[in-house]
Amino acid sequence: DYLVEWCQHKGVDCFRGSELNVLERYYECAKFYNANIVVRITADDPFKDPVIINHAINLLIENNYDYVSNTIKPTFPEGLDVEVYKFKSLEVAFKNATLSSEKEHVTPYIWKNNNKFSLFNFVYKEDLSDLRWTIDYIEDLEFARSVYRKMRNEKEHFLMEDILCLLDEYPELSNIQKSVVRNEGYIESIKED
Repeated sequence: DYLVEWCQHKGVDCFRGSELNVLERYYECAKFYNANIVVRITADDPFKDPVIINHAINLLIENNYDYVSNTIKPTFPEGLDVEVYKFKSLEVAFKNATLSSEKEHVTPYIWKNNNKFSLFNFVYKEDLSDLRWTIDYIEDLEFARSVYRKMRNEKEHFLMEDILCLLDEYPELSNIQKSVVRNEGYIESIKED
């Protein structure tokens, strides 16, 4: 409610939907706004990189894929995940997904059914999937605050490469959240299925 109130005050469009069926919320939102292409980025990832997002969009459009991501075989730091897909793929998933994990996490139905969809996963030049740049735990928040404290005076907007340079200079920052497991929420959802 607070976020919706803030959006209304700032004149920012806001769409609300099912709290637990995130797939339904995405589908209804995309349908409401008449979207042909959906870019899925999550609010708990404060370091999203527009260069990576634009690359994913361009791959989808230029190659006429149904779904493009850097998450099927992760090589980017967690938190730089991006998924781009056509509305028609989202619609098929919405109409056919049955598992709770498919409804909570939006795209598993799509990438688990590569016989129905043309998928493409792009990778980074090296495997950085052990790095964690998302906020789920207090350690993640400590890491994000540390990065912002060090970066805020250097650049207003910084990208993945800037943070990698920062971690080269201050390697101890990478140790803040070493004990946290990648994709822990999705793993727990699968167990519940």
